[in-house]
Amino acid sequence: MPLVHPAIAPLFDDLGSGPPDCVLLGDAREQLNFANLNKALELLLEGAPLIGIGRNRRFREEGTGCWMPVPF
Repeated sequence: MPLVHPAIAPLFDDLGSGPPDCVLLGDAREQLNFANLNKALELLLEGAPLIGIGRNRRFREEGTGCWMPVPF
């Protein structure tokens, strides 16, 4: 289940159409909503691995500082 920025989402199109077996999290922004987070949580509780891409905790977009959804 890729929760990633729309600009890089096409990189993960070849993951297949079967059921997801991991949660891929990276700069998801608007994709981080309750529906997607609940789906991700269910996968994690079933034993799927969580794969985080990126190490930054914040970024700037249009001159505004933004936090990344990572644990501190």
